[in-house]
Amino acid sequence: MTVDVKRTVVKILNNYSDVKYAADSLDSSLTLEQLNLDSLDLLEVIYALEEEFGLELEASELKHLDTVAELIALFELHLRRAA
Repeated sequence: MTVDVKRTVVKILNNYSDVKYAADSLDSSLTLEQLNLDSLDLLEVIYALEEEFGLELEASELKHLDTVAELIALFELHLRRAA
């Protein structure tokens, strides 16, 4: 089974954002800051993604995330490693 990481990330982001995004039209260069999520919301997004994908990321990996594309790439990397 192939996991569509981008669609899952967008679905979870939509749960925390006032603006709703479509996976097909989301500009993945959008910065996490532009999502207008506070730091608690962003942590909840990360925890929800970890739970959704059955992963646990290191805090050090999250420090340098700036864009939605980087968030998607990080989870894709971990899913490939777990496979």
